[in-house]
Amino acid sequence: MDDSTREMRALAIAATQKIKPGPRDTWNVPSQSGKGNYWVCLEEGFGPFCSCPDFETRGMACKHLMAVEIVMRRETTDGDVTV
Repeated sequence: MDDSTREMRALAIAATQKIKPGPRDTWNVPSQSGKGNYWVCLEEGFGPFCSCPDFETRGMACKHLMAVEIVMRRETTDGDVTV
């Protein structure tokens, strides 16, 4: 999967899935297949990180991490995240 495909899938996840914030700058992102969830961590010193196989293999931004970034941009107003 190339980066543009990852971005398109990230947009779809951000538009259709309930991405929930967790503790310490983590996010719970449902799998696109509907089989489970992945944890994305953006905390400085620990992240960025995603528990999906794509991120573990490539060590680069995956569609789940990109989806969290999209949601954060969309839902952030004056530095406060509204969920």
